[in-house]
Amino acid sequence: METQIQEIERLNQIEKQKELIAELPEMIKNIDLPDRVLNDLFWAERYRLEHNLPCWFMTIPEIMLVYGSALLEMVDDTNMLWKVDGAVDSIIDDNCRLIDPARSFVHVFVQRQEDLNVDEIKKWLETAGGFLHEKCQATEIRHKKYSDTTTLADAMHRSIMAYMCGVKKIQSSIKKEHPLDTTNEKDVQVEFDFFEKLQNEGVRVKDEHIAKVRKSSGSLKKPIDIQFDKLLTNLGISITGFGVNKDDAEMDFGGKGETILKNLLLNSKEFEYVPNAAKLIEDNMDFIESYIGKNLKQGGRTHRVKGLSVILRMMSKLNEEQREYFNEFLESENINLTDSQWTNQCVHNCGTTTAFIRLALEFNQWYREKMEEGNLFTLAWFKKELLHINNPETAAYVRRCLSGKPTHEEIK
Repeated sequence: METQIQEIERLNQIEKQKELIAELPEMIKNIDLPDRVLNDLFWAERYRLEHNLPCWFMTIPEIMLVYGSALLEMVDDTNMLWKVDGAVDSIIDDNCRLIDPARSFVHVFVQRQEDLNVDEIKKWLETAGGFLHEKCQATEIRHKKYSDTTTLADAMHRSIMAYMCGVKKIQSSIKKEHPLDTTNEKDVQVEFDFFEKLQNEGVRVKDEHIAKVRKSSGSLKKPIDIQFDKLLTNLGISITGFGVNKDDAEMDFGGKGETILKNLLLNSKEFEYVPNAAKLIEDNMDFIESYIGKNLKQGGRTHRVKGLSVILRMMSKLNEEQREYFNEFLESENINLTDSQWTNQCVHNCGTTTAFIRLALEFNQWYREKMEEGNLFTLAWFKKELLHINNPETAAYVRRCLSGKPTHEEIK
């Protein structure tokens, strides 16, 4: 079953990439590009057809067009604060392999083109005054079944900077080769393994990207990762590298909070663990989603793992009557646990525990004022959280709030 799900996801990934490649000509029409860029983009289109390349091979200019078109508009612009007619320095090794950034391909199912940061690249170029050969040594993988075409295993960002600066050749070396009888699935696994080794040797790559490619390449190996992926898939949850595709998710946590979410659902020895968390999510998905998600400007919604941890912990500690009051409290007070106020200035880096105590005290005060009765909670009710946070001032703060003081002051 797991293999079937991975195969469906792989086919969906390929279909989306085909659609992206088909949209490139229209993208080119909708942006004012220098002649050099247009020639390079047209070359890529011809080469792809002539050599029957897969849709997941994209050149450096194509990557820039899709994921950083503002960078392409800077090509050959002499008003830039860096050198645009070649490198600042020279290549010292006369015998090294040289490649043209404009003709260099990237395997987009392995690389991290979605993380392309226009402002960061501009800052690098401004600081260095342009492209530096001394900081660039590309690594390639040769594909025998695709006319010996090579893809960059690293140096994608440096190749982009070289292209922007009018650099025609950069240093490189071919470190791996895919044989003629390889499969596309095997290629991805091999390239990901190599990519991860480069990461371990010091090439900075985001953990969520590693997780994403690990899953798409079928390289999930740790038992807890396999269990985590299956559980999130069953719940309709997405976090980068695990669960369902984010476009199909009931809740999408992006690339943050993997450890907290694992602890919450699976690690019974960790403080964040809630024994019935999966059941609570399954039975109350719409309710929970509405208080831990927020709309994005570009459309869709994003969710916060710390918010999920807090609301599930609360739900697991309340009896049926208290749950009804809790639901009313969240709605009437327009609570949203993605708001930074719940975890700002948290105690001893215990963000979820601090947020839980703050929410519980707000809820208690709301109940006290609404019902004109005493507290809903006692100090003993907070015992586990106070022991975990281990801060005398926090315990004193809880006592003050339970004695009738307002909760608007921060936990110190």
